[in-house]
Amino acid sequence: MINKKGFTLIELIVALSLAMMLTVAIINISISSINADSKATFKAIGTNIAREGIEVVLNIRDSNWIMSEYWDNGLCLESEGVCSDTTAILIFDTSNNTWQLDFGSDNDTENIDSCSLNEECLIYRDLGNKSLTQSRTELDELSYEKTFFNRLITIEVIDENHRKIISEVLWNERGEEYKIKLERDIYDWR
Repeated sequence: MINKKGFTLIELIVALSLAMMLTVAIINISISSINADSKATFKAIGTNIAREGIEVVLNIRDSNWIMSEYWDNGLCLESEGVCSDTTAILIFDTSNNTWQLDFGSDNDTENIDSCSLNEECLIYRDLGNKSLTQSRTELDELSYEKTFFNRLITIEVIDENHRKIISEVLWNERGEEYKIKLERDIYDWR
């Protein structure tokens, strides 16, 4: 005669095992989905911050034209009347709602990696108007909060009427480093 009590116990163990495997699989899929969503969100924000860097440089160039100034005024450090390759961070002046390029005192920031290590190109969020800005010195914690993002603008001189704008954004998320690099050529076409 077959023992039916033992058979149902085996069925119960198999059923519980399958239910647990299914639960673990659903949890893993959920965690992977949340991580992918977080990465996509940070990548979209990083891309928009890099685009903003390019747009600010274009705005400065266009404002120079409107004000009948030389087209690359304020877009490079001039030494003996010669514009040279340079790096900068973007400063937003809330008093008059304008952007400025800050080349630093000695322009020794060569790349996004070096400036992010010492937080020279860290982006801050203004707690009042929610705008983003950068500063070479740490800003007041009551008015600004640090973000995860660092941005560096590089302006390469191609020739007298041509510049290459490179906007790089770097951030760390869960121990992984991510970078976005956008480039745009601008010209004095007037």
